[in-house]
Amino acid sequence: MSIAQRRISIALLALMVLAGHPAGACGAEIGAVLTFSGLAYGASAVADSAEACYDKGVALHKLGQSDEALSCYERALEMNPDDAEAWFNKANALGKLGRSEEALSCFDRALEINPDLAEVWYNKGAALHHLRRYPEARQCFEKAAQLGDQDASRALDIMRPEGY
Repeated sequence: MSIAQRRISIALLALMVLAGHPAGACGAEIGAVLTFSGLAYGASAVADSAEACYDKGVALHKLGQSDEALSCYERALEMNPDDAEAWFNKANALGKLGRSEEALSCFDRALEINPDLAEVWYNKGAALHHLRRYPEARQCFEKAAQLGDQDASRALDIMRPEGY
């Protein structure tokens, strides 16, 4: 599936959730959305795929439904445990739910899979900063900045005067 097709499916899933369709488990409604959007690849197979569950999680997360998004990311990871993006988004959902310690282990898993994801290093640094673990946060921001993350560079500039 192309990036454009994936964005269309996420947008359509978000619209379905806004329209009141069930947001819990990944299932047949995803197949319907993908069929409607012209992305059908055998709707029932796609509806239960890791990618479909991940996409639904992204849509739910964007709508602020972190609990439901977390369920979708967990389902996606059951099917594809080596998906760094799914671990990253699971960590972000956990962070939104105030479960920062759990989020850290998910950030770590994402970085085990792909240590070059600047955004993961940055968000891990933000979680550590939230937990007042400043030296560790600084290390993550430095790594993210080395990988080109501009937000991490700004975070380091803010932390320098504080002496963290």
